[in-house]
Order: sequence, then C-alpha cells, then structure tokens
Amino acid sequence: MVNQVKLIGAVVRSELRNIGKNLTPLLEVTLAGVDEVGEKRFAWYHQVSYLGKRAERLAELLAPGAGAVAVGQLEYRSWEGPDGEKRSRVEVKAAALEVFTPPLEHLDADSADNPRLCEGAVNRVTLVGNLTRDPEQGERGPVKAGLAVTEWVPGRGGKEGHEKAHFFDLVAWNGAGGTLKECGKGCPLLVEGRLVGESWEAPDGQRRYATRVEVARVIPLLRPAGGPAA
Repeated sequence: MVNQVKLIGAVVRSELRNIGKNLTPLLEVTLAGVDEVGEKRFAWYHQVSYLGKRAERLAELLAPGAGAVAVGQLEYRSWEGPDGEKRSRVEVKAAALEVFTPPLEHLDADSADNPRLCEGAVNRVTLVGNLTRDPEQGERGPVKAGLAVTEWVPGRGGKEGHEKAHFFDLVAWNGAGGTLKECGKGCPLLVEGRLVGESWEAPDGQRRYATRVEVARVIPLLRPAGGPAA
C-alpha cells in the first residue's frame, strides 16, 4: 500500500484534547497554504490530526502563523447520519509533525485575517490503489474517478489482522485526465497530486464538505500474474 500525504503550511488554529479510556492526547491543527498550478494560485486549508504524548509538547508551539510540517496518510471514515443517509470523510492522519518559524515575507492573510504560507507551501499526495469505477468526464469538466487503497491492519489483543479499504475521489485535468480516462474499473494506478477541499449546499439546506485528490500524474501499474482482481 502506498498512501502518503505531506503538508507544509501556516497554522491557522489548533486544539488539544484527550480521547479514549486512556485519555490519549489528540492534537488537531488547521494548516493553510497556497499552491501554484501553472500560472494560477490556489489557497488551501486542511485539518491534520496528530495522536500521542508528544502532541502535548507541540501544542505549546502551534500559535497562529507558525509553520508546520505534517507527514502521514489519508484516512477514509464513513458512518450513517441521523437521517439514515451515509456520510463519509477523508482525514489527514499525521505520523510526524514538526514546527518551524517561517520568514514573515513568506506569509500572507486571507479575507478573514487567517495566516497562510504563500511561499514554500507543500500539498502533496501519493496513492497506489485500484479504480473503483470507470472514469467519467462531462462536456468540459475534469475526468472523475474513484480509487480504493487497501491497508493491512494488524490484530490486537489476540484478534486477527484484517484489510481496511480507503476510498478517495479523484479529479484530473489535461494530460493526467487523458491518461486516467484510458483506464477502466479495477485498473491498478499510482497517482500523484494535491489535496483539495470542496463545499456546496445540499437540497436540505445543510452545508456539505468533501476532500478530493486533484491528480497531476497518473501511472498505470502492472498486476502480477495470478494476482487478485480489484
């Protein structure tokens, strides 16, 4: 399994709390940065979760405007809402989190006066998985597809280990979109891109949010002879 995400951005806000029976420290940090894609610039805001005793020490350093480096993986979570409708969310789980002081000239602020890293920001995702459906494209829009990335979860307390699937939505433009469009359901792929957040108003008036991977590079992979289908 390849499921890697790396974010370097400015701290917008952070919160430390304890979870579980053992009151394990959980640090949730919102990072902001600016991506340069060709001649265009796109601001991004992503929440990162960091679990463990070290989170308590890092929390003291994470003032708004500080720089932070988060390296980890994307985690897919799904549940059923009160209305019976299925909900899902993609989260950034950091295995490593470091703090630095960015030069003032590398920071700017958005309309709500939130800091963001405008120079030196990194928003990079690398995934290896299988397409869950045939890619689709509207008249002028991007190519859209779904990717399943399988993770082996070791057993605990005498229980057997099991496989866990993470599901991610892909969007691809230009050359990456053309390559993705040539692949079909079940095709194993390596994709590289950036994490993007979207929001819209649902028919019930509630605000909905989604996290997708905007693909910059697609590499179709070879499946070993006799290997399992997706």
